[in-house]
Amino acid sequence: MTAEKSTLVLPVENMDSEHCALIVDKALGTVPSVGAHHVELNNRSAVIESTTPVEAVRDVVKAIRDNGYDVPTLRRTFPVTGMTCASCVSSVESMLLAQPGVLNAAVNLATNTVQVEYVPGVIDERRMRAVVQSIGYDLLISEEHEATADLEAIQRARMTSLKQRLWASIALSTPLVVIGMFMMHEPWANFVMWALSTPVVLVFGRSFFINAWKQAKHRSANMDTLVALSTGVAYVFSVFNTTYPSFWTSRGLMPHVYFEAAAVVITFILLGKFLEERAKAGTSSAIKKLMGLRPSTVLREGSNGQTSEVPIADVNVDDILVVRPGESIAVDGEVIGGESYVDESMLSGEPVPVAKLVGAQVLAGTINQKGSLRMKARKVGAATLLAQIVRTVQDAQGSKAPVQKLVDKIAAVFVPIVIGIALLSAVVWWIFGGEHAFTQGLLALVTVLVIACPCALGLATPTAIMAGMGKGAQNGILIKDAESLERARNITAIVLDKTGTITEGKPEVVEAMGLDDAEVANALFVDRVTVGTSLGRGGGATSQEGRARRHRHRGSHQAIRRGSHCAPEGAGIKVFMQTGDSRRTAEAVAKAVGIEDFRSEVLPKDKAAFVTGLQQQGHVVAMVGDGINDSEALAKADVSIAMGQGSDIAMDVARMTLISTDLNAIPRAITLSRKTVSLIRQNRSPVRPWPSAA
Repeated sequence: MTAEKSTLVLPVENMDSEHCALIVDKALGTVPSVGAHHVELNNRSAVIESTTPVEAVRDVVKAIRDNGYDVPTLRRTFPVTGMTCASCVSSVESMLLAQPGVLNAAVNLATNTVQVEYVPGVIDERRMRAVVQSIGYDLLISEEHEATADLEAIQRARMTSLKQRLWASIALSTPLVVIGMFMMHEPWANFVMWALSTPVVLVFGRSFFINAWKQAKHRSANMDTLVALSTGVAYVFSVFNTTYPSFWTSRGLMPHVYFEAAAVVITFILLGKFLEERAKAGTSSAIKKLMGLRPSTVLREGSNGQTSEVPIADVNVDDILVVRPGESIAVDGEVIGGESYVDESMLSGEPVPVAKLVGAQVLAGTINQKGSLRMKARKVGAATLLAQIVRTVQDAQGSKAPVQKLVDKIAAVFVPIVIGIALLSAVVWWIFGGEHAFTQGLLALVTVLVIACPCALGLATPTAIMAGMGKGAQNGILIKDAESLERARNITAIVLDKTGTITEGKPEVVEAMGLDDAEVANALFVDRVTVGTSLGRGGGATSQEGRARRHRHRGSHQAIRRGSHCAPEGAGIKVFMQTGDSRRTAEAVAKAVGIEDFRSEVLPKDKAAFVTGLQQQGHVVAMVGDGINDSEALAKADVSIAMGQGSDIAMDVARMTLISTDLNAIPRAITLSRKTVSLIRQNRSPVRPWPSAA
């Protein structure tokens, strides 16, 4: 009988580039207990399959750490009840250690506590409590703790530490630069620069040296290797020149120092890492906000008809839940009592609340309006539509291929090549250098290492791209990363959401119709008045309903946004429209703005599937949307664009945001991308007058 495979997702820290991801992926391949595996750079995670998940997680954590990266873990102490002897201690420890994600567990019988080290995201406190309870004991946990909160706490602590190191480095590097540029010939200058640079290089930049050493032990190298080599050699060389200047002066050479270069390089690399961490924080915040659509607790009805508030994790299929007016629906289910309207715009994108009667389906994350509902849970946890959207967004964000394939290939051999050139330079000088061959060779070696330090990779190109981003911001386009700015120039297909993107996104009054005398008299006896839609019973038919139907057929209940009439089609770019609205409305809107290809009555997963289909046809796809229901498609797209007045989640997932509602900004963004990339390749500044869209 074949053992069942488990799929586990482990968070990974310090993985900042595709080259880093390649190293981590290679490390996963060396773990015997791991089968299929891949690394998701954007999600900062490693995905593994294993038939022995407990062993696999521990081995993977060790392998990743040995290669200079890290898997964040938490070490917490929990009270344990029910233990009476050493046998109890062994039972609790062994049960916890048998869970995937638990690295260590140590029980203290004297204090009735257990200290557990675990990987958040792989296992959480409730799971640990459940396994301890299964053998007759209990683990006392704080209910508010969840894996996502644990990971966020770790990430916040990392950001805080990185920010502190950055500011301290800037504070010390600033006077270093001043002294190095204007006071270098003062007799005290070298000693002061030595003192200022030492904390920057050896304390704030220590992680580069630690990671470089780990890489060396595995006969590998990454950008940390080059940073450590160049700054380390520059620092040691400068210390030698400061301590023994006569070695150079006796040979007729000046004892130059590079303290400021070593410190400034480390400071700028720290700055780049900080900006990158801050930019990528939006990836996790989108997931957090999606999960925030559902409540943390629900009202569950017991067998005696009494309701009690319970955590959402305790809800099971077929439980009876009560949803009060204004509350979010926690799970997917079926209405078994009451009637109301439910706002499903976060999933469907359509602004008109949907009537819910007995037998109607309701979805997690949607918001109940004025009436109370009794519902039976049909899908809970990971089975709900909202949870599927969350996972799809995570998968899409993690699976995006890097744009610069050539740069990735070069990065894999860049460090060994630089080291080889440095050694070759030294050897050539030693052989052909004449009287001062060794001295000149040493200088050549140090010079190559210092100038090859990734200043250009870390600063030059990003600086040029940031200028392009700044120009975009001035013209109403917020661009979150360099990858999107580069990809935009290759767009061949644009997929537009309708509601909130092409149209205003909310109903408006387009015509007022009066009633004749007979209809007024009839209306006096009508108990229910319906606006926009119908509950399916009540109300009185009037001659005005025909006119209302004609308006719906024409799709005239939403106004077309200014700037949407000029669809960004042409120059080899195909434009499509997708909406969850009816076909008649979609057809009317598409015709109004000049779009020939449109799809109606589509679900969020259908939007994402359509984007994937276009990509499989060879298109570079831009998705433009404003709602939560667009988040899957936005995450799948090569270039994702959110409307500035849309949902926070859409803006978090998207890598570009249009501040205004003018879709003509899209061709301007494409032109900006083409101009910026062209100028970068020419090694020129992209700061130029705003290009026209022509």
